[in-house]
Amino acid sequence: MIKTIKYKIKYNKQLYCLLNEIQYSTFRMKNKAVSMAWDWQQFSFSYMNRFGNWPREREIIGRTLKQDIYHEVKEWNKDYNSLFCDASIKEALDDFKSNKKKILNGEKSIICYKRNGAFPIRASQIKYLNKINKKQYSSKLSILTPARAKEIGVQTQFKAILEAGNGGNAIIDRIMDGTYELADSKIEYKKPKNEFFLLMSYKFEKQKVYINKNRIMGIDLGINSPATISINDIPYSTRFVGSKDEIINFENQMREKKIQLQKSRKWAGGGSTGHGIKTKIRPLEKLRSKISNYKDTKNHVWSKYIVDYAVSNGVGVIQMEDLSGIDENNKFLKRWTYFDLQQKITYKAEEYEIKVIKVNPNYTSSRCYCCGAIHRKTDKSIWRETTTKFNCMNCDYKGNADANASKNLSVKHIDKVIKEEKDKWFKKFHKLNFNDSVRA
Repeated sequence: MIKTIKYKIKYNKQLYCLLNEIQYSTFRMKNKAVSMAWDWQQFSFSYMNRFGNWPREREIIGRTLKQDIYHEVKEWNKDYNSLFCDASIKEALDDFKSNKKKILNGEKSIICYKRNGAFPIRASQIKYLNKINKKQYSSKLSILTPARAKEIGVQTQFKAILEAGNGGNAIIDRIMDGTYELADSKIEYKKPKNEFFLLMSYKFEKQKVYINKNRIMGIDLGINSPATISINDIPYSTRFVGSKDEIINFENQMREKKIQLQKSRKWAGGGSTGHGIKTKIRPLEKLRSKISNYKDTKNHVWSKYIVDYAVSNGVGVIQMEDLSGIDENNKFLKRWTYFDLQQKITYKAEEYEIKVIKVNPNYTSSRCYCCGAIHRKTDKSIWRETTTKFNCMNCDYKGNADANASKNLSVKHIDKVIKEEKDKWFKKFHKLNFNDSVRA
């Protein structure tokens, strides 16, 4: 199992300049590698059409494609550790191969790497990890060739201070004591603060857990509660994950700060406008970054709780709503980053081999989990008189609306069940409402 955690590389002018140079070098090398891979692909098709068999790289160009690319781009990396070149070419070729089918079918464009994108660094280039304090560690990054190091009067291994966030110190401690093994990682550049981060990857033995393939957890995403979870065969398993009030309070605080900042920009002094519009709006960019980080952190916390709860109860399948067909301007989606929450739940669940299924969300909220009655949307004022209450028109069950939806989502093949039974229930409720109106 390989996972990744982010550490900020403490600002050092010389180190940051070198990382910026390497970033530019790897950007050029990766784009050249993709271009050459595409050229070879086109040549291979022509060769196949003409001679009836696919060409072999060594017979045509005298070396493998990877070796040929390395020969072409190594000059761009002459001042830096050759592993940067090797890792960049491998990453570009792997990306090209994984996307080749979609590229050839016209479903995707040829990859074009960005100037400020992340670049790879081998595990062997991250050396001598040492603890400074609870939140800081030192390391030596092997980044320069001996010739370049001598030219600028430094060592080939450049000292870097890594600043750990929540839980980051525990990971490095485990790498240092041998519990985890350091793996090939990446260095990432982030705006607006112009900072570099080490995306440190590490390996560990996959945890073996007991799962029951027939035990299903349903997850309902909602405005009242970010996520509500229920397990199909465990009574009283329903849990409300996250706090609506916490989200509202945070949004209100950020909204107030945004309004204040927008007003203050009108009469900002020379110190805020010295470099034009970018300097003037920098505080707003920082605020957007803060909001994004808050949502990302919350989704990590909530998704971890959900998957841990599933693992502790032996859940083998997680069913969630398929949100792909919902308009991104929908009020529900605008309220929170639900796509991101689902993504985090998915990859965390897959670590334990828990299957994740996306189901059609239609009528999962209007079905009564107790009796199976599926209510018409035209009767919503009756069965959903408030956003939190569900009142069944068939069996008089009354309960929390999100809890009812999550229980429905824990039913195996719930979308098929609804599709097969909804017309029967729609006719029943239509007839019931018609008779009531006649009596009136």
